[in-house]
Amino acid sequence: MESVGQTLSHMNRARQFNYEDLVAQILADQEVAAFIQAQSLSEQEIRRSISKFNQYISERNRFLLG
Repeated sequence: MESVGQTLSHMNRARQFNYEDLVAQILADQEVAAFIQAQSLSEQEIRRSISKFNQYISERNRFLLG
């Protein structure tokens, strides 16, 4: 049986992996990538705006699906 500390450690690693996966998907979006390039955003600005990029993608997809 694992200790609580080990279990929490595994959960944190999994959560971090999922977050990095999500960030990679967001940055791979063509429109988001084009915006980042057009605005010459710094790495810090990009990281700070990840939630807004995700919101944009979600709203765009919702609009396109009707």
